[in-house]
Amino acid sequence: MQTWELAAFGAGGGSLMQLLAVYNKANEWQRARQTPAGLVRKNPPKLVKYLDLPAIVLVGILRIALGAGVSALFAATQQISGPSVAVTLGCTAPAFLEQLGRARPISKAVSRRRGTTGADPAPAQPILPIQAIPAPVDPALMPQPVVVDEH
Repeated sequence: MQTWELAAFGAGGGSLMQLLAVYNKANEWQRARQTPAGLVRKNPPKLVKYLDLPAIVLVGILRIALGAGVSALFAATQQISGPSVAVTLGCTAPAFLEQLGRARPISKAVSRRRGTTGADPAPAQPILPIQAIPAPVDPALMPQPVVVDEH
């Protein structure tokens, strides 16, 4: 796929997240309008109390742009090639970029650990291959058999 196509899928992922945010606010509004019995209250709250249209539009544009940008970057550097990954990147773009902004450069992390300033680094240690270790399984999280009482 072309970079622009993957960027479009990333934009779609960003727009999906914005639609989900609007859906959640609309769902809050619906619950606030109803009594515990499910009837509409006498004085239900207005929709504008729950949906701030200018903010929704601005955040939506930013999410779409971030999703497209991150997906385009990954596509241009040939780190992704399929639409599902581009949509996922688009959905997670704000959180991904926030985490990336918090990351320390590796040279600073290594020099701090060794107690040096990074000017005269110690010789590199050999890196051993990482082996997958299966995670322990919590029996409480395993599906339980369904018992059907036929009486």
